[in-house]
Amino acid sequence: MSNSTNTVDKVSKWYLDRRLFIQEYLEDRQKARTPNRGMSVATAGERPDSGEAMMSTGDTKNARIAMTTAWIYSDVQLLMAEISAAELQVFQIDGEQDKPVRNHPFELLWNKPNRFLGRTFIMQYLTAWMMLDGNGYWFLSPSKRNRSELVEIWPLDSSRMRAVKSETTFIDHYLYKLNDSTVIKFDPSFICHFMLPNMFDQTNGLSKLTASNIPMETDLYASRFQNAFYKTGSGVPRSVLSLDRDISERDFIAVEAKIQEDFVAGGKTIAIVRAGEFDVKTVGISQNDMQLILSRNFTKDEIDRVYLGVEYSTLKNAGAAQEADRLFREKGIYPIHRLIAESITLQIINRFYGKN
Repeated sequence: MSNSTNTVDKVSKWYLDRRLFIQEYLEDRQKARTPNRGMSVATAGERPDSGEAMMSTGDTKNARIAMTTAWIYSDVQLLMAEISAAELQVFQIDGEQDKPVRNHPFELLWNKPNRFLGRTFIMQYLTAWMMLDGNGYWFLSPSKRNRSELVEIWPLDSSRMRAVKSETTFIDHYLYKLNDSTVIKFDPSFICHFMLPNMFDQTNGLSKLTASNIPMETDLYASRFQNAFYKTGSGVPRSVLSLDRDISERDFIAVEAKIQEDFVAGGKTIAIVRAGEFDVKTVGISQNDMQLILSRNFTKDEIDRVYLGVEYSTLKNAGAAQEADRLFREKGIYPIHRLIAESITLQIINRFYGKN
């Protein structure tokens, strides 16, 4: 109990300290009358300088649905594990060679990005949002005394963030909806924005859910049907119980009621018909129903191609495990690693530590 209380106290203290830091920074900014280089806060009834305080958050409906789809969940989890396993290292460009920089300040910071979250969690969190939203964001927390000194890295909820463009700059600022009454305005200098390429908007990444939406809906429908078939017995009867054709109507109704009471109450699905001698026959799944269930394998392949770049499970099941792993790393992992590495170089290393 004491550990839980200490954790809550620490988180609460961090939040209060952070809000105090923001307030102190705003007061300093007002006294000095200098441009905002960090963040500002707008509460209910107020608007930040951009006039866009009360923005709506990103739609998380499809992202939440995707996490209930086994194929998408497993693919995202696989990507999170693989991408976060990579080691981060800073290199100095020397002519045509890249020389590793030992104990670079960013590497040391990356060993402990902040007081509560480790680098593995932060990287997995980033990967998940890039797959589900097309965007990932880090808040680059500066020192209170030196705005050019990076002291912490905090992951942000992509569904709450929005980039705001202007006529003169690529991204003028970011808006982050903290809650229903508070929006924080971030200077781009303190945000590291990771995004998947989007041919329709260069400031907003294209989510892989865009391409996997139809197979996701197809799989959800098929899984619900399959669950209902095996759990409730809906659909084709599992058994047909045949009674004597000469049985009277009253006896037929009585026997039917008794059998229904004994079997249906236990989740069985049966059919009772008049026929010749007493007989019980098992009825299998119809061809159309079987095709619907088997189609989930094709849906999985489609989802694998979107997220992993290869029909990963099919190749594994076919005995080509090594080839599946090679293609997965080549088409699914390396491109994301390069995107993340280039974003860190341009938006963190060059910005806070000079060009490397």
